[in-house]
Amino acid sequence: MKIYNVIISACCMFLICSCRKDSGSNNNSKDQFTFEYNGIVYNKTVTNNVTNAAAINTNGGPGIFIDMPSVFGGRIFFIRNGCAYLETGSDVINVTEPNCQLSIQDNFSNPQPTDSVKVYIYQSGTLNISFSDCKVKSSTDPWTGATHQYQLCRAKGTFELTLINKNQQQIKITNGKVDQTIQF
Repeated sequence: MKIYNVIISACCMFLICSCRKDSGSNNNSKDQFTFEYNGIVYNKTVTNNVTNAAAINTNGGPGIFIDMPSVFGGRIFFIRNGCAYLETGSDVINVTEPNCQLSIQDNFSNPQPTDSVKVYIYQSGTLNISFSDCKVKSSTDPWTGATHQYQLCRAKGTFELTLINKNQQQIKITNGKVDQTIQF
């Protein structure tokens, strides 16, 4: 499975699962995801358990996903310290670990270099998020009746990130704070 598909699957699962009401939530505090960009503070307070920012990466560990094309021109993936990028337009970015090698697929599913003007890549940053108060929960799929288990954890911490393209244009996110309940 391509890493992009894993990223999208994890993000979709997060958003789908977080739409469910859970009366046994492990934390009653209000979920928040905030950061500063170009002098503007973005406070993505989770409303009705839906947000466009998440503190989880593809392997279930701490990471940042920000889906704000109107602000950044695409989606930001901060997979881990040393590995982050801005995905723009219709290009599907694949990430090969452990060296965070980015590529796109051509029409024949062959990896090709990314357009380093459109795709901003990691220049610097820190990701300090940890999970606590994790509990295994169960739910029943309303369409199939199947029972699924998932983890419900509190993600809390800070992040800062600078992305750059080959023209030396930057996206600099500062004062990032995460305090949210996540499901995966």
